[in-house]
Amino acid sequence: MMGQRTAEMHKALASDQDNKDFKYEDFSLHYQKSIYSGLQTLVRTTMKTIERTLADFPKDHANELEELLSYETRLTESFARINEKKLDCMKIRIHGHYHLSRILFTGHDLMITGFDGDLAYSYHEKKVKRSPIRDVSTMVYSLHRNSQTTAINNQLDPKWATRWFHYVAGFFINSYYDFAYGEPFIPKGKNDFNMLLEIFMFERALIELNKDIERKPDYTIIPSRLIKFIFDRKIS
Repeated sequence: MMGQRTAEMHKALASDQDNKDFKYEDFSLHYQKSIYSGLQTLVRTTMKTIERTLADFPKDHANELEELLSYETRLTESFARINEKKLDCMKIRIHGHYHLSRILFTGHDLMITGFDGDLAYSYHEKKVKRSPIRDVSTMVYSLHRNSQTTAINNQLDPKWATRWFHYVAGFFINSYYDFAYGEPFIPKGKNDFNMLLEIFMFERALIELNKDIERKPDYTIIPSRLIKFIFDRKIS
């Protein structure tokens, strides 16, 4: 149901094509190159931050983060896929701060809230049109983080949280794709959809990893585990 409601949210946000604030924008090659450039910078910055702070972490955390350093080339190569060809999809206004705390269960349905956007962005930045697959990626990250946090706080084997995440994220992604397929903001090919989803998930994990290093060092293993998981297995 959450996949369906997410797709319906994006359809609604793209429904008023007479309003310039909600009108489609082309997912241009220039835009794709700008995404790639930003992601390259994010990878380099993250790896330098890990190297600089590695000695401050307990041994088990440090080992996981040190392993992540070896993923720098793989991440850059994965991001480069966005430059391989012009993607046949459009940009729209998106939710922009989409995670589980924005979903309310009414008893028989789901309600989406929190359209004020991420407080880290300015008013102008919140109005910038983006791929709605970014919303999908942040929700998938939220599913992963909540499952892993539960495992950590309750001293559970993380493999069970990972297994739960694998199936639930798959149900959500496939449902979203089924209900959004055919819309101009979704790539016509499933491979292109999956490619964008993976890239935006990597991006979200790296952003959250930087935040955790600064604010919640005990949780740095969560985004680092997601990056390794995506490389090892497909969730869509």
